[in-house]
Amino acid sequence: MHDARIRKHAQILTEKCLELKPGARVVITLTGPEGLPLAQECYRLIVRAGAEAAIRPNYTSLNWLFLHEASDEALDLVPEPDLKLMEWATARITIDAPESPEELPPMPDGARMARRARALAPIAAATRKIAGPITAHPTADAARRAGMTLGEYADFIYSAVDYDWTEMETRLNAALARFEGGDVVRLVAKDTDICFSIKDVPRFASVGKGNMPSGEIYFSPVPESTVGHISYEWPCNWRGSQVEGVRLVFKGGRVVEAMADKNQAFLEATLNTDEGARRLGEFGIGLNPMIQRFTNAILFDEKIGGTIHLALGQAYGQGNESHIHWDMIKDMRQSSEMYLDGKLIYRNGEFL
Repeated sequence: MHDARIRKHAQILTEKCLELKPGARVVITLTGPEGLPLAQECYRLIVRAGAEAAIRPNYTSLNWLFLHEASDEALDLVPEPDLKLMEWATARITIDAPESPEELPPMPDGARMARRARALAPIAAATRKIAGPITAHPTADAARRAGMTLGEYADFIYSAVDYDWTEMETRLNAALARFEGGDVVRLVAKDTDICFSIKDVPRFASVGKGNMPSGEIYFSPVPESTVGHISYEWPCNWRGSQVEGVRLVFKGGRVVEAMADKNQAFLEATLNTDEGARRLGEFGIGLNPMIQRFTNAILFDEKIGGTIHLALGQAYGQGNESHIHWDMIKDMRQSSEMYLDGKLIYRNGEFL
């Protein structure tokens, strides 16, 4: 896709998100080959800035092919070149560019995916130590899954990225202040009544330094504190698999019941990745006014104004530990309430 907005996108990633300096070592990771135009523009700007760059193809098609063909022993091997690359890097850019179903092998077995996730834990840990944004490049498959034409999807991405991030920072800091000194969060909505503690836990505002687009606040809940039940009207996507009609029941901080209308086996296999996969690693609130529709892409959907998301697995900062981090989005714009220590602070997608 030849679009002048691609260069502007690359400028935002390198200048705003990374604040790139000479001598930096940047890994540009691609999830699909169609993201190469954006990767090339980022590469150009990185080199011009006196920094180094390496492009890393981490295509879904290649990963799924490996999962089908690899022996059990190979599933447990850590890919040393990838590990060394992430240890070399001082910054990173991840470009999501989903491939079309016709270009992908059949869906791998969920248990093999979970096993591979455990083997890749050292790479995930090394990656988390490196600052840098995750972003998206418009592809035909991503547009199809979002219910848009490719042109509409490109407009959607670039309008969400090219934003006044100073204004967003003010908006998010004001939202974070509403939780200052708070402990128990309770979410009430259709088929949902769930509580957890955020007392003295890490909390963050996504203001354009990490994900691009940004626009959320998020917390790492006390892992043992979650109790109650929650249902998700929208599909829950994880590593190329889509699970629909998810309903979870928590007791003592753990998922003790997990149901789905579609892909129940994958849901159960993922929850069995490790002990931490059944606990909450994140509670987030979407606050980006430029993102108002569900797109089947977590990068955008977790930022939808008027939504919350709870992630199973790995926490940010201190908190739960796991080899997964699975964000699940709930629309709070109708018939919903949020309480902090028993006080109503949020109704139908808006702070009171």
